[in-house]
Amino acid sequence: MRYRKSFDRRTFLRGLGTVAIGLPFLECMRTRSVWAGDEEPPIRCLTLFFGLGVPKAMQQEGWDGPLGPLEPFADKLAMYRNVDMSEAGGSGHPPGGTSVFVGQGGPSKARAAGPSIDQLIKREIYPDGAPTPLQTLAVGQFFRRSHGLYQRIRCWAEDGSRAVEPIEAPSALFDRLFGTEDTSDQDAAARRARLRRSVLDTVLPDYQRLKSDAGGLSATSRARVSDHLDQVRSLERRLFEVEDTLRECTIPLEPAEPDLPYGTAGATEYDAVQVDASAFQDAWRLNVDLYVMALRCDLVRFGNLMFESSGGHTAFRGTHRANGETYSFRSEASDHNNWHEGRTNHIWWHSHFFQTNIAYALAALDDPDWVEANGGTLLDNLLLVLGTETGTNHDMNGVFHAIGGGAGRFRLGGGFHDE
Repeated sequence: MRYRKSFDRRTFLRGLGTVAIGLPFLECMRTRSVWAGDEEPPIRCLTLFFGLGVPKAMQQEGWDGPLGPLEPFADKLAMYRNVDMSEAGGSGHPPGGTSVFVGQGGPSKARAAGPSIDQLIKREIYPDGAPTPLQTLAVGQFFRRSHGLYQRIRCWAEDGSRAVEPIEAPSALFDRLFGTEDTSDQDAAARRARLRRSVLDTVLPDYQRLKSDAGGLSATSRARVSDHLDQVRSLERRLFEVEDTLRECTIPLEPAEPDLPYGTAGATEYDAVQVDASAFQDAWRLNVDLYVMALRCDLVRFGNLMFESSGGHTAFRGTHRANGETYSFRSEASDHNNWHEGRTNHIWWHSHFFQTNIAYALAALDDPDWVEANGGTLLDNLLLVLGTETGTNHDMNGVFHAIGGGAGRFRLGGGFHDE
């Protein structure tokens, strides 16, 4: 019998000089034989969170309402309207924030009742730890942080404590995923000096060898490696001001990511941080693209992406356009204020803006140019749980959720399901 030549992925990575920017899954890493089908995708779970919820009445508007941006994924998600989360106890953002991916209310604003679903699955499937460089990765765009961990923590450990802090700045996420050394104790100036040399510089000779005849890869795998390098380079260009050089790699200079006041949330629970909506969105989309790259490279299998915290309090400036109309945000107030003041029209537009960016994450996960060994996209294969903390205002009876992926283990699609 003839067996198809294949490489164990981690052995293959160890053969490189570094794993600083990882590798996508390649054809030669599949473990197929003449008897076997395509390799099963790894077990992964990603929770996707947006703050402040969608009012029950607006959920009933279906694709004509704020949930309209999700319509392209109607066949790949099971969408549940009016989920009852009231058994978590109380009402409002704290119980919703601690229970949304846990399933039961937590004892305080700083603790959940147990592990979030991503950590529960990780424990059951990989009791000795996931076989990836990162055990859990949480990433978020948010500013409210003065009222308790429920605002920003979506990944909860076995004992209900925080499993990991979310990374906010795209440059910090890029460095966490693809950097060549630990920068946790470096000040900003030292970090910028180190980043003046592209991470691609450290691995380019190895990648060039892979793309040559000496690498032993098929034409398909060589093309995938080239595409991977192009995407990493593109992310660097979006994150850093670059100058042209005679070398194949670029040289990062000062960070050029959106200018956002990370870590400067108001001193009280009601203070709002004013930011440009476009800058907030740009940073979110950079973080999404980086996170998706981490999943493709199998750097992580479990974690969370968060668009706005539980309770919100970001005051957006600028505009958002949908259905041929342009909306101007109330820059003097956050969406949380809109809820308290009963400003229905503003709530509708904020909700649509949020779902537009949730849809961006779904599209990145569903990129048909990056299918896995079984022919499915990341969205098809990983378990995705989409959720929020409240329904109408602070009501926890009537919350929108969705489930996707699971590599065929779930019945998906069918439009909206009313619970």
